[in-house]
Amino acid sequence: MRVLVFQILLLLVVIALEAMVLQQKLGISERGSVQFSTVLNLFSTIVGWLVFLVVELVVPERWRLEIIDYVLFNGVFQLDPQTISTVAVVCMLLICITTFFMETQALNLLLLVLRTQPQVRKDTNQVQINRMSRYQASWTDQYRMNTLLIANACSYGAVLVILFLRQVFMT
Repeated sequence: MRVLVFQILLLLVVIALEAMVLQQKLGISERGSVQFSTVLNLFSTIVGWLVFLVVELVVPERWRLEIIDYVLFNGVFQLDPQTISTVAVVCMLLICITTFFMETQALNLLLLVLRTQPQVRKDTNQVQINRMSRYQASWTDQYRMNTLLIANACSYGAVLVILFLRQVFMT
């Protein structure tokens, strides 16, 4: 139960941060940015748990017990610290890259399904033209990928701070 509550807390923080970045950079509404962020993060969380369950079945028994103890019961690893740090760094990098790739593909699929297209306004106001050009630029693949990269960097930074605070206050 503790893992579920902590996962929900992390998701709320991540969704809020990524929604702010999506709203600011892509120029979409608050509601739309929260919806996009929620769908993307729920998708990546579900896939992440599925990958965890598959990896848990594949690794050697000693590692499997250590991983389950750490994830579900906040236990301390009993394995070699050098091995743990190497594996942890590699896993973190793989998780960041994989999450970014999954969220990018999910956003592209979501936009394709929704067939969301920018609407051009006829206002000649300079502020409106700048806002509209930013909005139209936001629908290019490169701009969306950069925005998701920034959003993921912000959310991973917040998650690291939360995990650090949890570690400090739980010990």
